Amino acid sequence: MRPIITPVGIGDLKVTKQQLVRYEAGEVAHIENVQARERRGREHRRLRQVEEIIVLEQEGEEESRRDLQSTERFEIESESQRTIKSETTFEAGLELSAGFGPVDITAYAKFASNESKEESDTNSTKYAKEVVEKTVSRLLERVREERRSRTLEEVEETNTHGFRNDSEQHVTGVYRWVDKLYRQKVVNYGKRLMYQFSVPEPAAFYLFAQRYNYESKVLPTKPARPTTPGTAQPLTPDAIDRANYLSLVASSGASGVEPPPPQTVIVSKAISRELPNKPKNIFAFTNEDITIPTGYRAHIGYFSRESVEGAGVQWHVLIGNNHVMGSGWRFLEFHNQSGKLGISGTGYSVYAFAMGIEVECTLTDGWFQRWQLATYQAIMDAYRQQLLDYEERVAATEIQQGVAIGGNNPLLNREMEKEELKRACLTLWAGSAIDLPDSVMDLATQSDPDNPPEILRDAAMANMPAIDFFERAFDWRNMTYTLHPYFWGRESTWLDRSTLKSTDPLLERFLKAGAATVTVPVQPSFTEAVLWYQLTGDIWTGGPVPELTSTGDPDAVLYNSYLTEVEDETDVVDIDVEVEIAKEDPDAWTVRLPTTLVWLQPGPELPDLEKE
Repeated sequence: MRPIITPVGIGDLKVTKQQLVRYEAGEVAHIENVQARERRGREHRRLRQVEEIIVLEQEGEEESRRDLQSTERFEIESESQRTIKSETTFEAGLELSAGFGPVDITAYAKFASNESKEESDTNSTKYAKEVVEKTVSRLLERVREERRSRTLEEVEETNTHGFRNDSEQHVTGVYRWVDKLYRQKVVNYGKRLMYQFSVPEPAAFYLFAQRYNYESKVLPTKPARPTTPGTAQPLTPDAIDRANYLSLVASSGASGVEPPPPQTVIVSKAISRELPNKPKNIFAFTNEDITIPTGYRAHIGYFSRESVEGAGVQWHVLIGNNHVMGSGWRFLEFHNQSGKLGISGTGYSVYAFAMGIEVECTLTDGWFQRWQLATYQAIMDAYRQQLLDYEERVAATEIQQGVAIGGNNPLLNREMEKEELKRACLTLWAGSAIDLPDSVMDLATQSDPDNPPEILRDAAMANMPAIDFFERAFDWRNMTYTLHPYFWGRESTWLDRSTLKSTDPLLERFLKAGAATVTVPVQPSFTEAVLWYQLTGDIWTGGPVPELTSTGDPDAVLYNSYLTEVEDETDVVDIDVEVEIAKEDPDAWTVRLPTTLVWLQPGPELPDLEKE
């Protein structure tokens, strides 16, 4: 692509050479008076302590007993008895009968048999079943949530600075600004093709790099106070909601933040009974309840029941403020009860039942606000910790400063200024042509941070012609530039730029500049190649450059006249060599530049600048 910016013409390369002559005391910066025998000093101590302890404890206990015991006894007795009695009698003998007369002898025999049978059977069967129902259920719930947040900040800043005058005379110290004196002279190096660029905010990238690199910061960046998302207003607890709390926590770096409590929760209860045989199976139960979670209120609910019933059954169940009769499914409505919902019931002609109750609870405004306050406190604690770290770093920086010399060597500052202007000029002239592909690959990873970068050979070789051309075509060492005030830059940066300070006055002007006009000469040996690029947008990498008129561009005739005018000029190799400028040189002049350095003069006399 052809450059938009065209050369301004042919001009003499005149370089202003300068050399530092001396430092001189300038105007009075401050006067300090210490009276005789006076001692003055200042000591400052600041202490801030913040301690917060939050303890939340919740305990609940629920007990119900149920034990179902069943005992069965089955006994069978069987008894059989048989008795047989047998009796046999046998008798034999002689009978002798004598009297007055003959004697009679009689023989006899008797036999008797008696047998009897007695049989008895006894059978006995016993069955017994005993059912005992007991319910033993004990639920002990103890929830202890303890959150302790203890923040102890103690910042002790002691600044001691004093004056002590032990003499009988008053003492006066006169502090004066220090000025630099330069002797300057213009040296002409011949004719050159000249380009002129108007660079906006030449120090923009340098200032960004200084803020980005923590190690090079003079002072750390003060943390921003948390604000309400989408506005610039300070954050308040009521501005924290479910949608934005994650982004607020992430931006503030807060830790220990709990997610918001759900808007609704559902708690349930199941009750069942097997009822013993009683007249009409009349029953009643109490001491049942549902615990509503802390921070919630009962809103609506649902009741369902199944049972084994007899004739003429009746049901009455009380759930909070709801009276349920009959069986089946019922809708419940509560009046924001909290704590516990009592459950009781009565009825008859019921042998067993099971019921289930669900209660939908809604979050209270007060409990949600409690979460908002806790989240706000965590975010602000993180902010206060960041602010404390910032103040400690500021204090440490102030202590370390002491008598340290701020800034860099002025010669290094001039190199930095030219480098930033060079980058801006190439961007304005060549555009995307200087956006070269990366020729180095970073191989370091989180797991292997010691892996060194690697050169991409093909990309590096492809980038060489462009780098060589843009570096050598212009005489970057002899660019001249004029810095313009801060108000030519972005209005949003005016406040910051106008207050920038540096011990190097030229660097301070560069940092504050809202714009810069830069004039860059072209090396005589590259004049033809630069004009070819101006006409075609192509970098000529070797051999004689074709005739400019071959491009068919109407500007080619003008550019050929430029070549004719500088054809006898040669590159100046030693242009950076210091030129001795004699004090009596009629072409030289002296320039006084102010600095931010302060000098305490030896005596108390006020300066007479005309005599000095």
